[in-house]
Amino acid sequence: MEICRFWGPGGDRFAQQLVARGIAVQMVETGYEAIFPDERTMETCLCEAQAVTDERVFFRSDD
Repeated sequence: MEICRFWGPGGDRFAQQLVARGIAVQMVETGYEAIFPDERTMETCLCEAQAVTDERVFFRSDD
């Protein structure tokens, strides 16, 4: 399980796309927390973030 927090103007749209892909997303503090089943899935989704929204999204992984 991999956890990543994200926020920013594009955060809402990115959260919607993750939920549509079956990724658990919840609101935390001023952004979102996504729980990915594995590191590969997380990397794939994060790499595709630019295609999802043209607004900024900031990420922090809980490593």
